[in-house]
Amino acid sequence: MVRISEISLRFLLEADMTATAKFVKDDCFLEKHLTCPICMETFNDPVTTSCGHSFCMRCLELSISSFQVDDACPLCKKHLRKAPKVNNVLRDIVEEVKNTLSQTFTGAAGEVPCDACTVPKKKAEKSCLVCLASYCSTHLENHYSAKRLKGHKLVEPVENLDTRACPTHGCPLELYCRKRQTCVCAQCLDGGHWEVVSAEEEWQKKKDQIENTKAELQERIMTRKAKIDEIDEALKSCKEHVGKEWWDIEALFTAVLDVVKAAKAEALNPLEDKLWLLNKESKNLKDELEDEINKLETTISKLDDISVLEDHILFLQRYPSLSVQDVMKDWTYIELDTTLSFGSMRETATTMIENVQQQLEKLATIVNVRLDPDTAHRRLVFSDDGSKVKDGGENQEVADSPKRYDVLGSVLGLNALATGKSYWEVEVGNTTGWDLGVARGSANRRGRPALNPDNGYWVLVHFEECDVPEPFTAYAVMTAPPVSLSFKDKPKKIGVFVDYEEGIVSFYDATARSHIYTFSKCSFQDELHPYFNMAAVSVPNSDSTLERNLACSICMDIFTDPVTTPCGHSFCRKCLELSISPYRVNDMCPLCKKHLNKPPGVNIVLRDIATQIKNTISNRSSGAPGEVPCDVCKEPKQKATKSCLVCLASYCPDHLENHSNPRLKGHKLVEPVENLDERACLVHGRPLELYSRNQRRSICVRCMEGGQDEVVSTEEEWLKKKTELENTKKDLEDRIGIRRMKMDEINEAFRDCKDLIENEWWDIEAVFTALIAIVEAAQKKALKPLQSRREAMENEAKKLKDELEDEINKIKKTISELDDISSLEDHILFLQKYPSLSVQDDMTDWTDVELDTTLSFGSMRETTTAMVKKIQQELEKLDSTVNVKLDPETAHQRLVVSPDGKKVQDGGENQEVADSPERFDVLGSVLGFNSLSTGKAYWEVEVNNKSGWDLGVTRGSANRRGRLTLSPDNGYWVLVHYEAENYAAMTTPPSRVSLYGKPDKVGVFVDYEEGLLSFYDVTMKTHIYSFTECLFNGELHPYFSPHVKQEGMNSEAMACSLNKRVRLEFWSEMKPTQEGRESKSCIPKTWCPPLKDTKPVSPAERA
Repeated sequence: MVRISEISLRFLLEADMTATAKFVKDDCFLEKHLTCPICMETFNDPVTTSCGHSFCMRCLELSISSFQVDDACPLCKKHLRKAPKVNNVLRDIVEEVKNTLSQTFTGAAGEVPCDACTVPKKKAEKSCLVCLASYCSTHLENHYSAKRLKGHKLVEPVENLDTRACPTHGCPLELYCRKRQTCVCAQCLDGGHWEVVSAEEEWQKKKDQIENTKAELQERIMTRKAKIDEIDEALKSCKEHVGKEWWDIEALFTAVLDVVKAAKAEALNPLEDKLWLLNKESKNLKDELEDEINKLETTISKLDDISVLEDHILFLQRYPSLSVQDVMKDWTYIELDTTLSFGSMRETATTMIENVQQQLEKLATIVNVRLDPDTAHRRLVFSDDGSKVKDGGENQEVADSPKRYDVLGSVLGLNALATGKSYWEVEVGNTTGWDLGVARGSANRRGRPALNPDNGYWVLVHFEECDVPEPFTAYAVMTAPPVSLSFKDKPKKIGVFVDYEEGIVSFYDATARSHIYTFSKCSFQDELHPYFNMAAVSVPNSDSTLERNLACSICMDIFTDPVTTPCGHSFCRKCLELSISPYRVNDMCPLCKKHLNKPPGVNIVLRDIATQIKNTISNRSSGAPGEVPCDVCKEPKQKATKSCLVCLASYCPDHLENHSNPRLKGHKLVEPVENLDERACLVHGRPLELYSRNQRRSICVRCMEGGQDEVVSTEEEWLKKKTELENTKKDLEDRIGIRRMKMDEINEAFRDCKDLIENEWWDIEAVFTALIAIVEAAQKKALKPLQSRREAMENEAKKLKDELEDEINKIKKTISELDDISSLEDHILFLQKYPSLSVQDDMTDWTDVELDTTLSFGSMRETTTAMVKKIQQELEKLDSTVNVKLDPETAHQRLVVSPDGKKVQDGGENQEVADSPERFDVLGSVLGFNSLSTGKAYWEVEVNNKSGWDLGVTRGSANRRGRLTLSPDNGYWVLVHYEAENYAAMTTPPSRVSLYGKPDKVGVFVDYEEGLLSFYDVTMKTHIYSFTECLFNGELHPYFSPHVKQEGMNSEAMACSLNKRVRLEFWSEMKPTQEGRESKSCIPKTWCPPLKDTKPVSPAERA
C-alpha cells in the first residue's frame, strides 16, 4: 500500500510552479495534505514516521515524549522505535506554499492587486505613476532590469490609479491649474488653461496652508474649551449661590415650623394639664369612694364572718372591733370640678407670631455633639459615630493620656463652646445612673474632683438607687452644697442649653417638655465641653444554701430520686435519663463529660435527705394567712394541725401525739386557732363563759367576784348582737349604694368634661395642622424659583456646552483629515483631496456668548408677610368654632330633641310639651341655644342620607308663628334640601344650587361684622353657597328643620357634630364669582368646583 505522504511528495516533485499555484488555490487540498493532525495548523518542521504519517516535530514530541518501547503513532498506534527526522522535501513545499499564500491578493483593506497577474492575482509591491499600473515582485523585475523603464516613478501601491490619469487624454496628471483648482495633464494646456504650475509646487504651497489652517483650528478649539470652562465655573458659582439660598430658606422654615409646633404644644399644655388634673381629681375621688366602699364591704364581710360564728365567745370578742365607722365623708355635696378655663389663645398666638418673626431674622444654634474618646475613662465603649457611650464592664486597651479621666467614668465632648448659645439632647432611657452637663476644658480630670461650679463643673446627676446619699433623692444638681430634685416621671431624654454670654446652663426634660434646673450667673472663664458620666453596673452575689446544694443542675429543683455518677456528680434520675438516655459507650456526664459505663442506681441516702428537706419545707410555717405555728416546736416552727381549748395551745402532728393519752381525752381539740389568748381570762387563766354588758367584754366565773352587774350568758348576748349585726349590715349596704351612685355621677361628669377637652384639643390640632400646611406651602413657594432657576441654568449650560463640544469635535475631525492629507507624499492625490476639506466658516462666534447667571427670586418679605397673615387668620379659627346645642323650648311639637341637645328628628306625632310663644307652631323647625351677635362662628351638622332639611341662621326676633316665608327680608338665611336631590338658597326669589354629590355633613360659617353666611360640604371640602352683605341687625341663632318623615323616608336625625378633626382651610380667603356673590378659596391640593348657574325657584317648586 502506497503511503499518502509518498504520493504527495512524488506528485509535488513532478509539478511546476504553475501547478503549485493551482494547488495553492485549492483550500481543501491544503487543509487535507499540509495540516498537522495534532495542532490542526500548517506543518512546522514536518516529520514523517515509519508508518507514513506526518506531524509537526514539536507536536509529535509533546504527544509521545521520549521514545520508549511502548510509544506509538498518534494516528495508527503502530510502534515507533526511534524519533523521525525533519522531512526536508515536505518542509520546503510547506514554506513555498506559505510564501505563495502570503503573496496572494485577498482583497483585504490596503491591499492592491497586481495588474499583470492572471487569477489568482498576487499583491502589488509598487505602483508605476507612468504606466499607471501596479505590479507584484515577479512582474516588477522588468522595471528594475530594463533601462528604458528606469525613468518611471515607482511609489507604494495605490488603490485607484484611474484618478491619476486625465480622463480626457489618458495622460498622467503632472500639472495644477490654479484657476480651475484641479490637476491637469500636459495635453490639457492646449485647451487654454492659465496659472498652471507643477503639482509639486502647488503641493508645497497648500501644505503650508494646511499647517496654518491647523493652527487656526487649534486656536478655535482652545477658545471653545476656555468657554466651556468659563460656563462650568459660572454654573458652579451660581449653583453654590442658589444652594446657599436654598439651605438658608430650608433652615428658616424649619425654625418656623419648630416655632409653630412649640406654640401648638403651648396651646395644648393647658388641656393636658386640665385633663391630668381632672384624671387625678376623678381618680382621687373614686379611689376615696372605692376605699370607703371596700371598707364598708370589708366590714360587711367581717360581719358576715362573725354572724355565722356559732362560737359565742369568739363572736362577742370580735363584735366590738367591727362597729360601724361614723367618720366617713358625707358625699352629698361633693362634685368633680369640671370647670374649664384654658385662658385666651390670643396670648399664645401673639407669642407664636413674635417667635416666627424672630426666626425669620435668625436661626437657633443646635450643636451636633460628638464624644472625645481621648478623654474617656478606660471602661467606656463608644459607638462608631461617636454619639453613644456605655460602660464596657472592664478596662479597654487604650493609651493613657493626661486628658483622660482615670477614676470617674466620664467623657467630654469634642465640641468647644466659647461663645453664643448651644443646645443638645441626650437619651438616657432607663439607665440607672448618669451625670450630664458641661465642664471647663481646663478642669481637673484626675482622681475624684468635686463636681461643682468652683471646680469648673456644672452637672445634673442621677444616682443609682443604691448610691443615693442622705438626704438626697435619686436626682440632684451639683451646686455647693448639692440641691435635691424630684420628678413626676423618670426623664428619658435630657436637653442641655448653654448661653455663654449670659452665663446660663439649663437642663430640660425633652420628653415631658418641662424645665428641670438652671445654673445662672456662671463664671465660665474658659471654653466649655459637654460632660457625660456613665455609672458602672454591679451584680449582687447570691448566698449558697442547703437547698442550693440539693438542687439538680439540670432541672434546678431539689432532687427527685437522686442518682450519683462514678465521677461524683448527682442528678435527678429522670433528668439524667432524659439527658443521656439510653446508655451507650459514648454517653458522658452532663457536667464533666466523663464516660458513663452504666446507669447509676438511686442514691438512697441522698434521696432520704432530699425527701426530708422537702417535707420540712412543706410543713414549715411560712406565716401565710390562715397558718398557725406549733407552740411547742423550736425554730423553724412546723404548721399546727389542731388547737386545744383547754391547754390553750396549738400543736403539729408530732407534738399532738401526747393528746392521745387517756388523761387528756377530755380536752377539746378544734381546727387551728390563730390567737388562743382571746379565749382565756388573762387575769385568772380560766375560760371565758359569761358576758358583762357594763364592761362590754367576755369574763370568766371568777371575774364575777368583783360584783359586776348586768352579767348574762354569752349565748344570750350572742343572740342580741346578731340581730344588731343584721341592722348594721343593711345600713352599710345603703352607704355603699350612695357611694356607687356618686361614682357613676363622677364618671359621667368626667366623661362629659373629657369630651369637651377633646373637642377643644381637636380644634387646636386642626388649626395647627393648617398652620403647618401654610408654612410648608410658603416654603415650597420660596424654594420654587430657586429650583426653576437652577434647572434653567443647568439646561442652558448643557445646551451651550453640547454646542461647543459639537463644534470642537467637528474641528478636531477637520484637523485629523488635514493631518491625513498633509502626510501624503503623492502630490496629485494630495491636490485632489485638498479642496473637499475647506475649513468651516459658519461656526458660532463665542466671544460675547455667556451663561445667564442672573438670580432674581423676588423679596422674601412678600412670602413671609403673606405666610404670617395666613397664620393669624388660621389662629382666629380657634375662637370661631361653637358647640351648638338645640333649644327644645323652640321646637315644633312633632320634633324630638335628644337629651344632650345635639340631635333632632321628626317624632311622627305631636309630643306632650307645653305651648310657648317661642315655639314654631307650623314649620317643623328648632333653634339653637347659641346667641351670635359678634365675631365669627362655625359649626357642622350631620345630615347623612336625609331626603330633606333646612339649615342656616335666623334673627332671635324673627316671627316663628304660622306659615312663614324663609327669606333674608324676614330674618331667615337658609339653605334647603328637598325632594331628595334638589337644593336651593332661600333668597328673594329662591336660587337653585347644584352640587356634585350629596353631602353627609354640612358646615355653616357666620362672620357677623362682614355680613357673611356660608355653607360647605365638609366631606368633600367644597363650598356650597354664601349669603353676602347680610343685614343681621340683632342676635342670631342657628336654625334647623329635619322635615317630616313620609312613608318611612327621611326618618334619620340631624346631628350637631362634635368631631373637629376636619380641616377648615376653606375659611381663609374669599374670591368674587361671576354672579357677584363670594366663594371660599380651596385648601392646598384640593379641587374646588365653581358655582353652577343658578335660576330662580318658585315657592311652588320649593313646596
